[in-house]
Amino acid sequence: LVTNIRKVQSYVLSSRNINGGLPPRDYMIYVQTGGVQYILQGIDSQTNTVTNLETVKLPQGIAISGIQISAPGQAPQSTSAATVAYASPYGKMYAIGVTGDCATTMVAANLDQTCLLRLSDRQVVVTLLDSKSGTTKTVTMYGVSGTVSIGN
Repeated sequence: LVTNIRKVQSYVLSSRNINGGLPPRDYMIYVQTGGVQYILQGIDSQTNTVTNLETVKLPQGIAISGIQISAPGQAPQSTSAATVAYASPYGKMYAIGVTGDCATTMVAANLDQTCLLRLSDRQVVVTLLDSKSGTTKTVTMYGVSGTVSIGN
């Protein structure tokens, strides 16, 4: 998961294009609790449509057991699914997933600058569960710094 987050960040910074067109407006990672996979996506900057770039399966016995999103000054909120987007050209991170967000998709959020501001500078924590050992690991994405960390 961490490798693919960094891959998406590098796609944004290198202006990698999709479908032979212009670089996308955003590259995204879609995660869902209970999922054994996640999806790398891009929003086409010309048509404003989402393209699935790659579906990544987690190793056998590993599943996403939790997702939390927190905004500056607010307590983390659990969500069943989240989209973490990195916007071109500088890799600014946005996160959607908490009930009550100003938009349910990045396509909609891109149309409202006020909404985008509310979705920025968030922290997203994805918890992975190993069903065999019962152990968990977390992957944390920090919107302010763009760093990604792994924890217990």
